[in-house]
Amino acid sequence: MSKTRTSKSDARQRIVETAERLFYAEGVRAVGIDRIIAEAEVAKMTLYNHFPSKDDLILAVLQFREEKFDGLFDKWMHKHVKAGMNRLEAFFAALKDWFKSPGFRG
Repeated sequence: MSKTRTSKSDARQRIVETAERLFYAEGVRAVGIDRIIAEAEVAKMTLYNHFPSKDDLILAVLQFREEKFDGLFDKWMHKHVKAGMNRLEAFFAALKDWFKSPGFRG
């Protein structure tokens, strides 16, 4: 997909997802903006149009992770409550699901 044909929201999402993956694997300090730009395959101006600073990008990544986690956790909770657990048991079972999920690093 060419950079010129990508919609703004697609580019923004790709930047956030790329940054999330890199930050989680290597740490926020270890990953530079140029690396995110290269791996997200966007122009530097595109990144800075969406995120004026690295701090703004970090905030967007944290919000993205929270939304993603909330959805997964709700799904896990519902699964365990539906299986007959009370909400407290379901909460701890959902935590166990999270800890066992692919890519979990704490």
